Amino acid sequence: MVSRTGHNYEIYPAANEIIDEISILYLDDDALDHKLMSMILRRPQDGAPQYKLSCVAEIDAAREALREDAFDIFVLDNRMPRSPNFHATLAKIGAINPSTKIVVVSSEIESDEFRNCTNLHRKPDAVIEKSNLSKSIKSGFLVDLLT
Repeated sequence: MVSRTGHNYEIYPAANEIIDEISILYLDDDALDHKLMSMILRRPQDGAPQYKLSCVAEIDAAREALREDAFDIFVLDNRMPRSPNFHATLAKIGAINPSTKIVVVSSEIESDEFRNCTNLHRKPDAVIEKSNLSKSIKSGFLVDLLT
């Protein structure tokens, strides 16, 4: 899909037959991670909601998507090109709807940048180790985050 200003992003609706739906914006510069997230959310899970996943690879595209659409959850990779960590990425994105939950995914969650979030306008609601992402989602983490 192409936004009004020409940024590309893809929507991957999950194929679950569940009543509830959770909309997720996923910011990651790696297209393979977009596909992996899509696969994780498409797997049938008893009692799991249907997921509507929008993937973007650039910070500007994420900012635009967050302004144009309402998302339940914004998931972002800790490291992005020209953005050393999620602190810088969130600063570049600016205001995010207060009802949108923010989840940072990283392979380095024990670093100081996750312990020192006092200077952020809005702190992440959760941080997930990248290697545990699939397991966390399957265990109902995203649903728990919204309830």
